[in-house]
Amino acid sequence: MSEEPRLTSPKEVRALLAQLGHRPNKGLGQNYLIDANILDIIANTADIQPNEAVLEIGPGLGALTERILPKAKS
Repeated sequence: MSEEPRLTSPKEVRALLAQLGHRPNKGLGQNYLIDANILDIIANTADIQPNEAVLEIGPGLGALTERILPKAKS
């Protein structure tokens, strides 16, 4: 696995979760969004402006955060 895992790679996400000792509980509906197209659609639909601050709430590995961060002031 590379130094920073690609959060859109199923293989690298599985390896990162194993390294963290975490296994999503499907019974609780836990899963990780790794589809780059869907991540881009969500980030673009949010219509975040460069002068805006964004607060993202929710558990995850940061795949959506990676898409949102370059669009916002903070």
